[in-house]
Amino acid sequence: MTDLFLRRLRSALLLLLSAAALPALHAQSTTTPTDSLPADYTRLIDNSFDALGRGDFPTAESALRQAIKAYPDLPSSYALMNNLGAIQQRQGKLEEALLTYSAALQKLPQDKLLRTNRAMLLTEMGRTDEALFDYNELILAEPTNEVYHYGRAMLYLAKGLYGDAELDLEEILRINDSSLKARLGIALLSTMRGDYDKAERLYNYVIDKLPKNADAYEGRARLFLRKGMKGYALRDINKAFEYATSPAASAYALRGEINAAIGDKKAAAEDYSAAESRGFNKASIEQLRAALRK
Repeated sequence: MTDLFLRRLRSALLLLLSAAALPALHAQSTTTPTDSLPADYTRLIDNSFDALGRGDFPTAESALRQAIKAYPDLPSSYALMNNLGAIQQRQGKLEEALLTYSAALQKLPQDKLLRTNRAMLLTEMGRTDEALFDYNELILAEPTNEVYHYGRAMLYLAKGLYGDAELDLEEILRINDSSLKARLGIALLSTMRGDYDKAERLYNYVIDKLPKNADAYEGRARLFLRKGMKGYALRDINKAFEYATSPAASAYALRGEINAAIGDKKAAAEDYSAAESRGFNKASIEQLRAALRK
């Protein structure tokens, strides 16, 4: 396995983890009775959710900012910062979102939703060590949470710490021996280690159980490409796109590689551009484009 492949796959790992789902936007969470809140405060919150319903993120952000600024000491205002961070993240304002989550965590350090969202954001930003800190804190607070172990395992894989990743994935199976998510993680780990037969068996098992799982098809497509099985890889990546609600940048990059392998340079170039626009590592994309020009 080449160093270039490892760099690409590690970039894909970060994107697979972070792009699986953007932070959820939640209704106001507060122990303060609604009828005791200031009328202008609740009006701004209502305006924010109305704007979200229209897909108007800038207006939703502005309304939340005004509410939080007007009443910064209300406990509910710190809870609303989770929504503000998620709205900023969806607009691509990653640094602003990070500041928002971090400020809220200063006041609510035990809030698992805030810490999970920050961990996902830090992963998206490539700040792996900081994301690991948040996942470590989450696992300390909730040792049997499969999502936290999986998130940390993917970060370990991105750092090339295969043994540590394996421990987290095995812990998931100890908690839940039927976990398909853990099996997907082990399949990816096996691919990175070059154990293609084991990886294929695991992907086949997951697809048999979840025949419309986009992540499983993307993973198996990556595996087939490494094995030189270009036709099978193309079939699987097309399935991944068919079943994905919103294909990740890693899926576009992989489809580009497969298109390049079968000689469709135009389609490959279009996929690389789509991957880059969705946040895929620019250095890796440039290397793929350079290979395409040869």
